[in-house]
Amino acid sequence: MLGRVSYKVRLSEAGMHLFDRNTGLNILLDEVAVPPAQVSRAPRYLSVALTNACELRSSYCYAPKHAAMLEADRVVG
Repeated sequence: MLGRVSYKVRLSEAGMHLFDRNTGLNILLDEVAVPPAQVSRAPRYLSVALTNACELRSSYCYAPKHAAMLEADRVVG
């Protein structure tokens, strides 16, 4: 049986950000124009990718198209 998908929604100047706490799926709909009066001011969020290791072929992906990695100690520091 498939679980129910429930997204947390945040509106920002960048667009509509959807986050599924169960799977960790993040979606940024940057083509959505958010009126200034509806922009979320809090809570702020931080999204860190320690690596972009993937096949780097998805045309819809916003990640840089070169392999890169952050050192975990540097991020924690």
